[in-house]
Amino acid sequence: MKTAYVLSGGGAKGIFEASVIRELMKAGSKPDFVVGTSAGSLNATGLRYLGPSGLMAMWASIKKRSDVLTDHWWKIPFNASGRYGLGPLKKTLEKIITRDPATQIEAVACYVDLRDTLAYYRSSTDHTPAEMVEATLASSAIPFYMEPVSGYLVDGGVREIVPLQYAYDRLEDGDEIVVVTCQPVGAQAADPLDESYPKALSYGLRALDIRDHQVLMGNLEVSGKKINIRLYAPSHYLYSTFDFDPAKLAKAAAHGVEVAKSGGVALG
Repeated sequence: MKTAYVLSGGGAKGIFEASVIRELMKAGSKPDFVVGTSAGSLNATGLRYLGPSGLMAMWASIKKRSDVLTDHWWKIPFNASGRYGLGPLKKTLEKIITRDPATQIEAVACYVDLRDTLAYYRSSTDHTPAEMVEATLASSAIPFYMEPVSGYLVDGGVREIVPLQYAYDRLEDGDEIVVVTCQPVGAQAADPLDESYPKALSYGLRALDIRDHQVLMGNLEVSGKKINIRLYAPSHYLYSTFDFDPAKLAKAAAHGVEVAKSGGVALG
């Protein structure tokens, strides 16, 4: 029997996923491959090269937004391609991926090419470290908010917030998929509007959450094979995509432990 982990996007909320993963692996779960979008791709790559404890240590090292993103607000009047740059995250990935992998888990990053609008999946088994850095960065590049990678490559969440279909297509009857999302599954009407940002950015982030949830619900629909699918999701809205407040990250990690121990929810 093969096991795949499927990880959603969610920006700073990705620490919730990392926490769930660590707890599941502590309990004996062993994925053959991990496919992720955005923060999920970062977790997939981090899991391969750092292992579950190293992945959590990576998240714990983030103390502020500038540890991950460069603020390019001053470039906007000069036709900038994004509000933030991914330079700090790129340096982190280059350090991680140039070392020997801590596990034999295959990491797969989902990204979208703006030129043909298609989703692509790049695997650590047949791509170089430099190519995996590019794919993981691209998967994290939310359009408008972040600069595209290599000119045209952006967040896989444009099409696949949860890249479940990819894992489903690779598996057979009797195999297992573990889905971990950064968003609660269900109505989002009660989620707060984060007004700590300028209004335009706050409204944009709210719209992003709404879009993510809508795409999420569509991505969770697969049928035909007898594959055991179990979903682990937060019970409530955590915080906004770019909120790297260490206290909030710590609470999300603690909630990940709770959700992992709950056993998740069977899909289908």
